[in-house]
Amino acid sequence: MATNKKRIGDNMNNVHIAPGSVGASVGFRAGLATEMAAKILQQDARDKPIKEYLLNTAPPSVREWIHENGVIDDLFHYGFSSRQMRFGEPLNDSAHVLGVCAQLAKAWKGLVRVTVSSNPEPHRVEIFFSATRL
Repeated sequence: MATNKKRIGDNMNNVHIAPGSVGASVGFRAGLATEMAAKILQQDARDKPIKEYLLNTAPPSVREWIHENGVIDDLFHYGFSSRQMRFGEPLNDSAHVLGVCAQLAKAWKGLVRVTVSSNPEPHRVEIFFSATRL
């Protein structure tokens, strides 16, 4: 009885693999990784003034919190950030959080969308940040 199963190596008779091809592939990939790392560093340099602008235009009451929680870095790496804020760290209650988030949304208009969870938990709220595109 004949089977249609192929074994590894079947139909390889007409394929020519050059000596050193595996090493050449590894070398090519390493070159790509080096090139990408250099391009990321260039982009980081271009992003620096925008990051500084975002931090400097944030309301003073949350600048340190934004910086310490990596919100801006997440925005540039992933286009999104989500953080939970406990009341009293640095904001007192949900009304205070909503007020500061409204200020932040106004300051970052056209750059970052700021929204607050519609289901806050007792003593904390989740804040969502997402990068906007034209």
